[in-house]
Amino acid sequence: MADGSSKQRDYFHHIWGDLKDTLTQIGCGDVLSQERNAYAVIPDKISCDYYDRLAAEKRIDPGSVSEYMNQYSWAEGSFV
Repeated sequence: MADGSSKQRDYFHHIWGDLKDTLTQIGCGDVLSQERNAYAVIPDKISCDYYDRLAAEKRIDPGSVSEYMNQYSWAEGSFV
């Protein structure tokens, strides 16, 4: 019987494979990067409001940063 870490690894590989297959089916498989024991989404190949906000933070008035996602309690203080 597989131990916990083996089960977690197998589960992760299953989820990664499903994600890769789904993105490939819709023509977006190139947004994923996989190397030995390293899995990633390539940020330059996607549009993401969070990544956009991080990039904009460097260019905007620091006083306006705290307004990002203020409707969500879990985001409070994330850009203060």
